[in-house]
Amino acid sequence: MTAGKMVKSCSVYGCSNRANNAAKEKGIKFFKFPKTGHKRRAWIKALNRKNWTPNKNSYVCSSHFVDGWHAYDREEQDYAPTVFSYKQRPVDKEREERASKRYLSKIFQEAEKNKKTESESMLHLLRRMHNYSSTDTSEDTENQVLLTYDDIDLDIKITENKGVQCDADHLIEENLRLQRENNELRSQISELKWSVNKIKDNDKATRLYTGLPSFAVFVWLFKYVYCIYYM
Repeated sequence: MTAGKMVKSCSVYGCSNRANNAAKEKGIKFFKFPKTGHKRRAWIKALNRKNWTPNKNSYVCSSHFVDGWHAYDREEQDYAPTVFSYKQRPVDKEREERASKRYLSKIFQEAEKNKKTESESMLHLLRRMHNYSSTDTSEDTENQVLLTYDDIDLDIKITENKGVQCDADHLIEENLRLQRENNELRSQISELKWSVNKIKDNDKATRLYTGLPSFAVFVWLFKYVYCIYYM
């Protein structure tokens, strides 16, 4: 190397890449800072270094471009550097997978809990309705009285059920009404059983039951977790 010649180094904050053999083996290239114009301003803005101005020896390495090379079209993503390690959090794949599992497990647990609570409430109501509609035979027995006609030679004893003659129609109607309500409640309980059909292709229902933004996200997350557990 010629004495006094500066080694190219990347101007991006926190980047230690230099134009040496190690960088060459990794395929890292160094692009000189644009001298003038819009592209120069775009690069300065992208680096966002306080009180710093590039000079003729300022370079940006290919590690900071998505495709490893700078573009000339303003509309392309690599017109200016966009990849900066100090702006990115290190990715812990195992931690992300555990977090995804916990989140999905929590969603299903809450759904099961809500389904169980609703079912128990409906069953409790059904029991109350059933108990109310059930007849008490002991009360019927108490209402039975013996009528003795002393003035009849045969001394015939006749039983009479008090209140039946005027109340029979009312009790029958009430019993039928309760039976209809019972059937309706049973039907509602059946509908409470949760299945994926409740949210299929319905983003609003998906948000309500799972908290996810759309059914497409739910399908993706389900496949992701399924692969983790069974693949």
